[in-house]
Amino acid sequence: MNVTVGDHLVYKGDSIEVMEISGSMSKILKAGADDWDAFWVPMMKLIPAPKERLTLRERLSRLEDVSEELVEYLHSVGVIIRVYCAPEHKDTLVWLLENNGATLPDDFECSAVHERGGEYRPWAPGFICIFPAPPEGMATPEFTVLDDGRAHIARTAFGLKLISLGFPITTWKKGCKI
Repeated sequence: MNVTVGDHLVYKGDSIEVMEISGSMSKILKAGADDWDAFWVPMMKLIPAPKERLTLRERLSRLEDVSEELVEYLHSVGVIIRVYCAPEHKDTLVWLLENNGATLPDDFECSAVHERGGEYRPWAPGFICIFPAPPEGMATPEFTVLDDGRAHIARTAFGLKLISLGFPITTWKKGCKI
């Protein structure tokens, strides 16, 4: 494990921060301790801190950064934001939309079957944003270009960001093509 100054690790069950490194030794400071309480330990005794465990709602509610240039472009050409989910995730979809200033459209229908064929049980609500492909060189997230020149992004963080910026929501209905 590569240890660098400033890393947050675990030593004997306590959260620590690496203050200094010299050879195979690290000067560490326990969380909440004063600087003069720092002490030296062998680096091999340090273990990675456990990753932060987020709930499904916490993971889904993170928004993506979208450039002002792309937002202006989407305002000028329009964007379709389709939402869909299996029945067991409808409450999560409602919660996500409400936390981003929107409500679920009245004509929303839950769907457990993906329209492109085959059984598909989404593990969470889905967002697909469809828009005319932006010009070359515009700062954009990665997207897929369709044969007709439209582009689409199927990411919750991107869809929620656009919704939070006031873009309207459409729904995913049976027989609806991208």
